[in-house]
Amino acid sequence: KLAKSRQKAGDKSSLFNIISSFALGANLSLSEVYKMTLYQLYEQFNRLIAKETYKEGLQAMCAGATGVEIKMWYGDI
Repeated sequence: KLAKSRQKAGDKSSLFNIISSFALGANLSLSEVYKMTLYQLYEQFNRLIAKETYKEGLQAMCAGATGVEIKMWYGDI
């Protein structure tokens, strides 16, 4: 049933992909994620993206990259 829904969705950023990516990135079980409202899911997913982007920027700067803009991950999204 889930596979058929995924085939129909076709969108690269479908809800299925967001749920599984967030669960993996936040080290949560799918059942924990399914307890969230859509608003909570998208808010936490965007926060996770901001945190990962921040970490990547710091790593790039430590490796000698220049011109990297680092935005604090805990600020407004």
